[in-house]
Amino acid sequence: MSYSEKDEYDYKIAEEGGAVEVSHWLNLPQNSKLKTSLETASVATQWIEPEQERLKELWAKAKNNTEREAREYQIEYVEKYLTRAEEIAKKRIEYFKTLKTQADFDKENALCSSDKHHWFEYYAWGYDPRARTPLSEVPFSSQQNIQKPLSHKIQAQ
Repeated sequence: MSYSEKDEYDYKIAEEGGAVEVSHWLNLPQNSKLKTSLETASVATQWIEPEQERLKELWAKAKNNTEREAREYQIEYVEKYLTRAEEIAKKRIEYFKTLKTQADFDKENALCSSDKHHWFEYYAWGYDPRARTPLSEVPFSSQQNIQKPLSHKIQAQ
C-alpha cells in the first residue's frame, strides 16, 4: 500500500504520523477486490447448512457407492473449508486494522518482502473455479508445506 493517490484519501493525518482508519485504504478503488473478498469470506459459515443440504440431496440421488462416499466427504469438507475461510478472513481484517500510518505500511511492505510466511498468512488467495461453490476466492493460510515449492517457482520467474 502506498499513499500515492492523495486525491482519494486523507493522507495528511497519516503523513504526520497519526492514525487513519483502515477502512479508508480498503475503500480505495485498487483495493475493492480485496475488500469484497474479505467481506465475503468473513461470513462464509452462513453457507455451510445450505451447501450441506444441497450435497445431501445429491447424495440421495447418487448412482453408486463411490459417488455416495464422495458426497459424504464433501458434506464434511464444506464445513471445514468455509469455517477456515471465515476465520482467516476475520484474522486478516483485524490485522489490517493495525495498519494505520505510513510507517506501518512501510514496515508491512518490508515484512512482506522478507517473510514469505507472513505474506502467505495475510495476502495469499486461491481461486476455486468450480461453478457451484459458495466461495470462489479463498484465503490461503499458513500452509508451509506448499510455500517452499511455490517460493522456488516465484523466485525462478
